[in-house]
Amino acid sequence: MKSTGNEDTSIPPKSSSAEKDTASDATPKQSLLYKGHDTVIKTTGIDNSDIAFYFENNSDLNLSFDIHSYAVNGIMAEEDRFVMSTDVVSGKKASNTLSISKSWLRENGISEIKYVDILFWAYDNAKSYKAFESKIVRISANVDKLQSSYEGGDELYNKNGIVVDLLRTGKTSATFAVTNNTDSYFDFDVDNVSVNDWTYDTGISIYDEQVLPACTGIYTIEIDSDFKETNQISDINTVEFCLNVRPTGDYHNDYETEIITIQK
Repeated sequence: MKSTGNEDTSIPPKSSSAEKDTASDATPKQSLLYKGHDTVIKTTGIDNSDIAFYFENNSDLNLSFDIHSYAVNGIMAEEDRFVMSTDVVSGKKASNTLSISKSWLRENGISEIKYVDILFWAYDNAKSYKAFESKIVRISANVDKLQSSYEGGDELYNKNGIVVDLLRTGKTSATFAVTNNTDSYFDFDVDNVSVNDWTYDTGISIYDEQVLPACTGIYTIEIDSDFKETNQISDINTVEFCLNVRPTGDYHNDYETEIITIQK
């Protein structure tokens, strides 16, 4: 990989004032979000649920800037990775717009976008490989109090800065929330799932999910009807699982939580 003049891709502490890696607290009409690795990311305007961005690439790499994950009012958006991908040729600039789903906002009780947290990944297009990531940047509106829209649930687990709450259960499902009270993002998979003491393979339905700091993700374990029939399960009484957690996405530093139990 060619040098961009700054090889440190780690997320600095929240109090960092590093000249080449900063996030702005200014109003979102014209805000500097990130400056580092000879690149610049700004917001240039917000129109309802659309956020306009400006990218500047002064490095010697042809880059693709992707929104790796983002949260609205503290709730992780349930969209695929690379929801907004922007190619920027070396020495050039580009613009793009993130359109946040209005139906998703309604489903999560968000009537007003107060703040958006975003993690950008930049890819070296010549190698189709990640070159660096931004800090977690925040776009905030002109409101007095930036309070999460997550209203909480019944606590199932609380350890090492990770909180799991039960939100609701259905005849074939269990919905829970994962809140990140640590200082950095983490990725996780749902693992070791069982239903009424029968091992249940959830596949990749909740896999490689990311939760940003001070944010909450909402997830649902769906129980397949064929599984219930095969194991002669008429009523779901207990669902158990654990989280396989990777702080900052590091597979070399992963760990599993204790078993988390949902009693219906």
